[in-house]
Amino acid sequence: MVLSALASADLDTRLAEALPWVLLEHPDLRWQWLVRAAKVNDLQNKLGFVTNVARRVAEMLGRNDTAKLLGDQEKTLERSLGV
Repeated sequence: MVLSALASADLDTRLAEALPWVLLEHPDLRWQWLVRAAKVNDLQNKLGFVTNVARRVAEMLGRNDTAKLLGDQEKTLERSLGV
C-alpha cells in the first residue's frame, strides 16, 4: 500500500498526508522489501521524505523505539541516494 501510494501520480492529498501516520503506526513493516522495492521503482526519495516526517512525529510523541527504527530506515535510504 505504501509503495503504490508513493508511485501514484494523482494521489489524493488526504492519502498523501496519511502516509507518515501509516509508517508511525506500523513500524513492523517489511522494511527490507519496501526499501528494495522503492529503489527498484526510483521511489526512495519519496519514501525517505515520508519516513523522515514519521520519525520526527515519533520523536515529538516520545516514541523513541519507533523513532530509532524509522531513523535507521532513513539512513538506509540516504545511503542509496549517495548522500
